[in-house]
This record gives sequence, C-alpha cells and structure tokens, in this order.
Amino acid sequence: MSLKQTIGGVIFFIISTTLYATPPVEVVASCLQQKAVRPTVSFNSIPGPSKAGTESGCGDLYQTTLDDNVFIIGSIMCDDGAYIILNGVRYLLKDAVNYSVNHSIKPGFPILPTAEWSQIEFDSNYYLCIETAVSDLGEGSGVPQYYLVENALGTSPVIYFYLLDNEVMPLEPIP
Repeated sequence: MSLKQTIGGVIFFIISTTLYATPPVEVVASCLQQKAVRPTVSFNSIPGPSKAGTESGCGDLYQTTLDDNVFIIGSIMCDDGAYIILNGVRYLLKDAVNYSVNHSIKPGFPILPTAEWSQIEFDSNYYLCIETAVSDLGEGSGVPQYYLVENALGTSPVIYFYLLDNEVMPLEPIP
C-alpha cells in the first residue's frame, strides 16, 4: 500500500469516527497510534497473555490477569470461532462492531500470541486495545487489525473491529 493511500485511509477513518464517534476519537486514535494522542488520554501497555493450556474443541488458551489478579483477559481459537476473554467470559470476535474501511472485511480473525495489548483511560472510562496482525504468515503478517473494547472489565463490554488497509481483499475468518 502506498503512503498516499495509507494517509487517505487514516484521514477517512478519523473523519468517519468523528462523525460517529463511538468510542471517542481520542481513544480510537490512541489505539491506532499505540500512544496517548492528547494529554487527557492515559495509555499503558500491558503484558500480553501467555499460553495457559489447551482445551478440547479449541486450540491454545492464552490468558493473563490484570489489577492484582482480579481480571482475567486473553484469547482462544475454537471450532466455532475466535474469542476474546474478558473478566473470564468469552466473547466471539465475529460479533464485534465493524469499523473496517472496507465493510466486506468482517471481524473474527483471531488475536495472535504476538499481539500488543494496552489499556486506555479517557474521560473516566477504561478501554482495552489489541493490535494484532491479520495472520501470522504471508502478506497478512504485515497487515494490522485492531480490536478496541469499551467497558472491557465491566459487565457489558462492547467490542469494535478496525482494519484500515483498503487493499486487503475481502476475507472470511476461519470459523
């Protein structure tokens, strides 16, 4: 992808999220840039989950704890799809709200073990940001996707999916 196309995609994305800002544009921009974009935003990298076992009907389970072992976060790929684990509860990634620049590209790609995890605080709200490649091999290994979770450690999290590379052909995640 050329620099001009990348800049165009990011500008389009920022304008569209400003018009329909859920979550706030400061949070989305901080997640995409992997740093606080305003002094009012707190951005902290957190340790990514590590392998915690294998489950029947699933692959490897990756999880870690936050806040003195109170919250369990992680990911797992099972026969019926890829999941994110928030506070010990599994949520299908394919159910994420799709904010991809190409809406024919659907959420549901797994969170890879090499993903970058971070916690964002803005306006007294907490978010979880996960940056991971579309795949761990081939051209997809250089294409970042983002899962941004609003109210990640609460009782009703909302998961958003962002893929900003407009040259990626429509793909369906492996169920």
